Amino acid sequence: MRTMTDAAERLAIVTLNLNLLCKRAALAGDPQAARFARMAVEAVDLAADVMLGLALLVQRESQEAANDASREVA
Repeated sequence: MRTMTDAAERLAIVTLNLNLLCKRAALAGDPQAARFARMAVEAVDLAADVMLGLALLVQRESQEAANDASREVA
């Protein structure tokens, strides 16, 4: 099973590779280069939004569990 660190590293690697591919397309004069770059930015932004949403969900659930545990002790 992958860890959160593994997932973050994979996203960083994919992002860097995608950036290089977009730059290569632009340098080669590919007429689709700007479109590829926009799609890449949207994809990375979406992945970041999903990861942020999950982080906030985990934070909220963890806080609720801690609050429930402290109420049970009291």
